[in-house]
Amino acid sequence: AEMRAALDASVDAAVVLRATRGATGEVVDFEVTQVNAAAVHVLGMAADDMVGVGFCDLFPVLRSTGIF
Repeated sequence: AEMRAALDASVDAAVVLRATRGATGEVVDFEVTQVNAAAVHVLGMAADDMVGVGFCDLFPVLRSTGIF
């Protein structure tokens, strides 16, 4: 509840992510768990379209960066 309140009070875009791990424990992606109104505005996506979705699914270009 405190994190949600902090997100909602922020004028800056904020996205909370949870690591998605592969079979050997390496981070292979991040799942969006929460977003604030500023993130919805900046990213131009509805919160319901982001929460529960992999970050690389939302931003496929991340796969080509070598991060994952």
